[in-house]
Amino acid sequence: MTIQESVLAYYKNTLEARLIKLETRDEAILNDLKEIKANLRWAIGLIFSLNATIIGILTKGFGVF
Repeated sequence: MTIQESVLAYYKNTLEARLIKLETRDEAILNDLKEIKANLRWAIGLIFSLNATIIGILTKGFGVF
């Protein structure tokens, strides 16, 4: 094996290792974003339902409806 071939093999292995790390990070970030999205949907739904409950209580309390 010549020096050029060994250097190319080294760079190839290094590049493959870095690509694998990037793919792993990519997957982790995507999973985190999915979890954040689900949590935001849950929180927004909770806020809307609490607001609707408060508005309902206020309108009943003041005899509007």
